[in-house]
Amino acid sequence: MPLDNIGAARDAVFAHFTTIWNTITPTVPTLQYQGKIYDRKPEPNAAWAKIMMLHNPAAAGQHTLAGESGSVRHTRRGQVIVMIMTPTADNDGLTDADEYARVAMTAFEGGVTAPDRVLFRNASPVEVGPDGPWEQVNVVADFEYDVVV
Repeated sequence: MPLDNIGAARDAVFAHFTTIWNTITPTVPTLQYQGKIYDRKPEPNAAWAKIMMLHNPAAAGQHTLAGESGSVRHTRRGQVIVMIMTPTADNDGLTDADEYARVAMTAFEGGVTAPDRVLFRNASPVEVGPDGPWEQVNVVADFEYDVVV
């Protein structure tokens, strides 16, 4: 069953990712969500991550003609990005980032939030480099879902 709207898709993607992210042992880095305001900045000596979902209007399109109900199925596409920040102070920033990236890619490589919901493809790490006291690695994956209007 297609999703009702963009918010439902975002909720499904964030819930899917959070479930897998929370399996990290021994500690789960703090996860921030797009569109939320946080009271304090992350600690410079602790890993953290942020998940974002960006739609690509050029990749969207009508998927079906209107049926008897008058409803039309539209496909939405874009990218989900997990920005992973690991401290560089212990000289292990990339090692930790690689492990967190592996977990993030597991969530997206060939994954779906549920049948006929959000589908993920082309997950890949992108080494961004140092940013203040952190090493930044992003995991980027394509997503696709349908809405009926």
